[in-house]
Amino acid sequence: MSEQLLSIRGLRTYFDTARGSIAAVDGIDMDIYKGEIVGIVGESGCGKSLTSLSIMGLNPGRIGEGTICFKGRNLLQLSDKQMQAIRGNEISMIFQEPMTSLNPVYTIGQQLIEAIRLHRRVGRKQARLDAVDMLRQVGIARPEQLVDEYPHRLSGGMRQRVMIAMAMICEPELLLADEPTTALDVTIQAQILEMMRQLGQRHQTAILLVTHDLGVVAEMCSRVIVMYAGRIVEQGNVRELFRSPVHPYTQGLLKSIPTLSAASKRLYSISGQVPPAGEHGPGCAFAPRCAHAMERCHQAAPQLAWLSASHASSCWLQPNKEGGAVHASATN
Repeated sequence: MSEQLLSIRGLRTYFDTARGSIAAVDGIDMDIYKGEIVGIVGESGCGKSLTSLSIMGLNPGRIGEGTICFKGRNLLQLSDKQMQAIRGNEISMIFQEPMTSLNPVYTIGQQLIEAIRLHRRVGRKQARLDAVDMLRQVGIARPEQLVDEYPHRLSGGMRQRVMIAMAMICEPELLLADEPTTALDVTIQAQILEMMRQLGQRHQTAILLVTHDLGVVAEMCSRVIVMYAGRIVEQGNVRELFRSPVHPYTQGLLKSIPTLSAASKRLYSISGQVPPAGEHGPGCAFAPRCAHAMERCHQAAPQLAWLSASHASSCWLQPNKEGGAVHASATN
């Protein structure tokens, strides 16, 4: 097993509203190891992006419980100054929208140079050389000229490459990628993902990939975490989970993938919608949409139960390795 880089335990992130505190991320546990690529999947509103923002210390809500340990240090106990030294240096993030993430009034070079000089003791001339070299590594042609361009002069794919360059410029140990290929065409998407994989291998960077695209997970990731209504409902090795999904929500996501063999059939969709944060009952949040729900499912939420050394699921009805039933204990 590789060296453990990140360990999250019992993380709960709240939003304070007129109706009281609402847990948008509700008690998740997660481990990430050096050099691996882990995917987080689920519908919009499941807490995927909020989890990555919580790791970065950019959470718009309030972390009420839990720990986020990075290389043995609990990030929730660090000061703002200590987090600034880690953010962008040891942990970096690629955001969903490159046009809103890049500052439109500064050139690409100015933004890259600022990131370099914030974390490294180098002069402006060396920082510019490093910026040009990083742009070359992410596959940008004519980096010497592009370094002086403004973001609006670049295409969506080029802006996303710049975002990856900014995230990787200080060779972080953990990269959080939140929908890094959103709104890009398929060809550019494949290029961006392959480039991220190569950069991760070159620098031994672990990647947490937040995405809706299960095809991207199958191509890029070694492990996958399935989230629903702020909780992890299933996780495991990608091959094992895709071959034998246990949780009804995971099964529904996989059945929703269009295939050529089913081109003439009506596309499958999971009925209903993800409940707003804090608006599901005491039981399993997926129970109102689940065709297999029992009375018990509406009364108590099951915890993750390990079905094998690399596969866990939280469902009252799930097989174990011998084909019997796993008794999952209810949450407190």
